[in-house]
Amino acid sequence: MITIRIIPVLFLIILLPAITAGQQTQFETANTLMEDYQFTEALEYYRSIEDRGYHSGELFFNMGLASLYQDSLGLAKSYFMQSSRYRETSAEARSALDYLESRFEQRSAVLPQLPWERFFNWIDTRFGTGLMGALSLLFLNTGIALLIAGWFYTERAFWLKIGSRVLLASALLFFLVTLYLSWNNHRYSDAVTIDARAHLYEQPQVSATPSGTAYEGFAMRVNNPKSADASGWLYVRLENGRYGWIEANRVRTF
Repeated sequence: MITIRIIPVLFLIILLPAITAGQQTQFETANTLMEDYQFTEALEYYRSIEDRGYHSGELFFNMGLASLYQDSLGLAKSYFMQSSRYRETSAEARSALDYLESRFEQRSAVLPQLPWERFFNWIDTRFGTGLMGALSLLFLNTGIALLIAGWFYTERAFWLKIGSRVLLASALLFFLVTLYLSWNNHRYSDAVTIDARAHLYEQPQVSATPSGTAYEGFAMRVNNPKSADASGWLYVRLENGRYGWIEANRVRTF
């Protein structure tokens, strides 16, 4: 039994999500199991909630805790990474990730993200495609309303036309950003190695030439369209820039 003092079970009391009655009951049951040190059973309850389509920062944080107490560090990292994308649990999840990094025996070199990658990742994490799309529609409708208003209020037609053009241009910009984010989220997934070690190969077969090694906790990006052509394999890019094929059962994809 490992003892985690930096990340206590007290977080489970703090992080109770607002969910349906049935899911709430399961969540509370899982929390009770966590307090009784029955981490495997607790994780099964959390997974059943996830399988029903409920996703939240609190749920993924608690799943990360359950995995951490089982010493499944790679699995815990994947859940904490998901939890960090939610504003309500971002700070706690990032603290947990910092702690986890000190536990891994092998660490990957990390290439810095390009400026536009950081920008779009920030928008996606902060706002998401739903809010960006809603803002695009809001600007579009308001811009059209100002344009029509200029036909009736001729003395203010100039300023109404300027405002309409600004809003319509903003609507187009937000729409294009939403399209790009949707395309990017559909094309790529994140994954974390959950085995102690997994090899990357130049082709989707174990007899192919190895192109790298991913140790437990290594994060990577999955190319979904390319991976769809090889059952049981994923085409990935590690944080150190290496590309290759990895067996799907050696990572958790999200």
